[in-house]
Order: sequence, then C-alpha cells, then structure tokens
Amino acid sequence: MNKIKPYKQYSPEFKREALKRASAEGITDKEAGIKNYRSETRSRKIKQERDFLKEAAIYFAKDSK
Repeated sequence: MNKIKPYKQYSPEFKREALKRASAEGITDKEAGIKNYRSETRSRKIKQERDFLKEAAIYFAKDSK
C-alpha cells in the first residue's frame, strides 16, 4: 500500500529568500513554486487593513455619541 507523503512546510523567511533569488534570476513565481506565498501575503495584509478599519469605525462611532 502506498502512503501519501505530506507536503513539506517551509518557513516564511525561506519563501521570501526564494522569491528574492527567483526575481534576481528572472524566474517567474510559478516556476519557483512560490506563487501561493504571494497570495497568502496579500491576504494577510488585506485582513490587517480590514481589522484596522473596523477598529477605527468603532472608535469614531463611540466618539460621535
């Protein structure tokens, strides 16, 4: 019976360094296998911005009462 191998997990630092090297060598994200990392980074940034705006809205709503 064949066992399914789990995907290897790489640290964010490793992924950033791989992206930097790939960019310097003219390799695309897809070729470097780190396309997913970029989308994760964007998602994290969007979530942080959303949370900040929620907090600001709550702050200003309390202040206007």
